[in-house]
Order: sequence, then C-alpha cells, then structure tokens
Amino acid sequence: MRVIAGVLVLVFAFAAAAQWNDPDPLLWSAFYLLLAVASLGRALDRAWASVETVAALIAGMVVVRLAPAWVNVRSEAFTSFGMQSSDDELVRELGGAVLGLVWSLVLVLHRVRARRAGLTS
Repeated sequence: MRVIAGVLVLVFAFAAAAQWNDPDPLLWSAFYLLLAVASLGRALDRAWASVETVAALIAGMVVVRLAPAWVNVRSEAFTSFGMQSSDDELVRELGGAVLGLVWSLVLVLHRVRARRAGLTS
C-alpha cells in the first residue's frame, strides 16, 4: 500500500502541475495537491485521517457536480489530445475526480479497517 501511495503522490503532483493551461487551474491544482498530500501521508505510514476524509468528501462532491457531463460524452474527449469542446474538458475533469474519489475512499476504508482490526485483536 505504501508503494502505491508513493507512486500516486507523484501522479497527483504531476496532475497538479499539468493544470497550468486549464481554464480553472487553481481549483484543480489544489484538488490534486490535496490528493497528493493524502497519498504522502499513507506513503510515509502516517495516515492523516482528516486529510484523507476531506479529500474523499471533496472528490465526492466534484464527481456529483460533474457527473451530468457524462451524458454528453463524445469519443473525441478520449481520442483527441486537444480540446474540441467544453464538454470534453468536463468529462476529462470527471475522470480525474473519479480517480481521486476512488483512491481517497481506498485510503479512508483502509484506515477504518486497520483501526477495527486493532480494536478487535
């Protein structure tokens, strides 16, 4: 788990840096940096419960907010590197948010299970 978390620190840090040409770079950079920090905590074997929980809550809200973009998804959103439509941007952002949600939920659930195992042992 620590190795995966370490790799995801780099992935999310790169995602934050890649936002420089996004229409709303500060929001997305902050989002990915939050996920990188949550991952760093796990990579260092220091589960930062509040950071993981906040990351999961924010990612969940972003997914819910962007989910309607999936209705208008076009194949060009995934086959073209350039921006063809603003809908393409929303779908790509949704993909990043889903990745962030899944990973932050993994972190939270792993921490909860570890805590329960420690209490029952």
